[in-house]
Amino acid sequence: MDSPIWAMLSAAERSAVDGLIQQDHRIAAVARVREAFRAESRPGLYETLDLVAERYRELGRRFERYPTPPLNLVTLTEKVEALPGRTVAIEALWDGDTEGWCVDLMALTDVPAAEHRLATIRHGSDLRLFNGAVPPWPEAQEAETVGRALAEQFGVPFHFASPDRPNDDAPPLEGHLVSNTATQLDTLAAALADTDSDLDQIAGLEDELVAARDTGLVPRLQEHLAGAVDARNWYGRHVLCNILAATAGSKALPELLRAFAHDLGDDQDSLSAILTDFAHQDRAYARSIVLPWAAGPDPDLRRAALWLLGFVPEPSDLDLLAGAVQDPDDRVRSVTVGTIGAHTKTTARAVDLLTALLADLSPQVRVNALSSLGFARQPRTLSAIHRLAKDDSARVRAWVAIALSRFPAPEPGSLAVLDLLARDSDAFVQEQAVAARKKLTACA
Repeated sequence: MDSPIWAMLSAAERSAVDGLIQQDHRIAAVARVREAFRAESRPGLYETLDLVAERYRELGRRFERYPTPPLNLVTLTEKVEALPGRTVAIEALWDGDTEGWCVDLMALTDVPAAEHRLATIRHGSDLRLFNGAVPPWPEAQEAETVGRALAEQFGVPFHFASPDRPNDDAPPLEGHLVSNTATQLDTLAAALADTDSDLDQIAGLEDELVAARDTGLVPRLQEHLAGAVDARNWYGRHVLCNILAATAGSKALPELLRAFAHDLGDDQDSLSAILTDFAHQDRAYARSIVLPWAAGPDPDLRRAALWLLGFVPEPSDLDLLAGAVQDPDDRVRSVTVGTIGAHTKTTARAVDLLTALLADLSPQVRVNALSSLGFARQPRTLSAIHRLAKDDSARVRAWVAIALSRFPAPEPGSLAVLDLLARDSDAFVQEQAVAARKKLTACA
């Protein structure tokens, strides 16, 4: 595979990732790749997703999810009959994740008052929006047909607030919300704080609270989320952020970003995806939050805000970013590099800032700057990149080779630098230099 990230993995890690792929454990494969790196050099979520997708293809497997099998009315009837309490309605609700939209078919009961997910219907990813395959949405049509038939079986109403287009903010069936959601939330928070808790119970409570979307819980959710962060409970943060995001939508972005800002030792993949999705949904609102934080006194909030700013960039951000690269916290400077990288195609100033960061005292900042300049592919930066071939850090020298490999054509000075690095005392540097030279000369 022609991937610097894959090249950095040991043979044992590569074998473990391939084993997860063979079992179709995509998220676990992504997590295994990222966990193989130290926190300061860990590849980004989307870089790792691209790597795992490429590895799926190399192993002859399909990365995109297959459509869910057709719903079976008999099986669904049996599920409803096995539910506790009396079923009072069947409802279809839009839901979604990083792969696209899907429809959940739900059964509503009164005692106990709850929602129960019977099935999830998915017919493809959101790529269908770009190739004209939708609308109409086949998952909505299937949910409508089967849901109505199921409701008729039990003599209860069927409700689908938005059958024609995806809308996870569509009003749910009136009167079905769980009446004891506050008690459920408190029970969940206590279970998350107890290391001996039943994970199945936690998952069940999470599902019920996500389905309830009880906006009256938002203050209580924020309180429990703050408690989980203070206790450095990464799993509690993960679960409570999922519920808060489902309940409050993009308006939860400030609390979610505040929770994200704390490094609790996990990779925060799902929370990263939620934050970027919310930022894309409402750029103006996201920028109104992150711009003050990016210049604020708290280094953790600065780092988180500068990271998210890279997903909603505007040309006016360059003055702020020019100040951020002088931040005393090298973690803030490292994140700022990636955000500046979002501007390299629109302004020469961004390229100048990245070039200056090649002299930063932090090796990680220099590595990040090399990565961004490699993607920018600006010939005028080559001499500055070449100079780092003699850097004290082997990782920096390796990334000189990786950055040069991203340029579109070989240049004599670059080939000379790669020849020098191929004789480096570090084996990984040698490996990257040889691979980069081979790639460049193949393009000639």
